[in-house]
Amino acid sequence: MGRPTGLEPATLGTTNRCSNQLSYDRHGAPLEQFPKARAVLKVGAYRRQATPIYERTGMNATPINPTIEKFGYPASLVREFDHWLVLVRPAQVTLGSLVLAARSDATAYGELPRRAFAEQADAVAAIETGLSAFCRYQRINYLMLMMVDPHVHFHVIPRYSGAREWHGLDFVDQGWPGPADLKSAIKLSLDQISALRDELAKLV
Repeated sequence: MGRPTGLEPATLGTTNRCSNQLSYDRHGAPLEQFPKARAVLKVGAYRRQATPIYERTGMNATPINPTIEKFGYPASLVREFDHWLVLVRPAQVTLGSLVLAARSDATAYGELPRRAFAEQADAVAAIETGLSAFCRYQRINYLMLMMVDPHVHFHVIPRYSGAREWHGLDFVDQGWPGPADLKSAIKLSLDQISALRDELAKLV
């Protein structure tokens, strides 16, 4: 699916040896159920009340690596697991873009403990449930790049046709239906990061 990139296409759950990118294409609802390219979907109507993240999970003494700090921790923290953190991505490729970061000094995916792999399933399920309610994505990409920031982490990019509106801003998926256009990301202010974090923490 999507435009040719000149690289070998990533297969489900495998690593593309040219791009070092782990890519999943997880399907949401059929495409015909979603708005056409010109439509703007306002988000924020699908929320549930929950205890704030800091009360729900608590902060523990697990070391935080520099990659996690670069993505705005602790201000960007949406949810905390034993082995993973879910963070708001400060530069939003599409509305609801997150970072799923391992709480480890590992710089290779295979170096993570077995418990981290088991718990990742819970983290992914929580992310997809929350983002589905928040922005009604049509596809979702998990990009493992680790070229600049070496510690294990995934860029979680919700994909959709058209745009999503949030706090007066339109977030267009510039790459749809091809690969995500990371260069088109909208950089959020600290106040916007906090607001998005608080909304997502009620859902994820």
